[in-house]
Amino acid sequence: MPGEMMERLAVLETAVVECAGWVEAVTDNRKKMEDKLTEMQLKLDMSASISNKMVDEIASITSNDRNTNTMNHIVRNVVREEMNIMKPVSSDQQVIPPPSS
Repeated sequence: MPGEMMERLAVLETAVVECAGWVEAVTDNRKKMEDKLTEMQLKLDMSASISNKMVDEIASITSNDRNTNTMNHIVRNVVREEMNIMKPVSSDQQVIPPPSS
């Protein structure tokens, strides 16, 4: 019986050693996966930050473009009005005021 117990203990000891190895391997893999996920999260955060900056820049450019278009429209209207005011009136285009009564 003591020999049989020793054999069982040896089998159990071997099993415990194998389990300890597996636990260590799983723990190492878990740590590697956590590190990889942390790295990926940092990259994602950087990408999101860059994307937000690009969206802000596009919004600013769009706003500036709208302002430029508005100013362009205003300037064109003012120039047209000035050109109409300064256009010389030819003799056949002269406006004759109505007679006063």
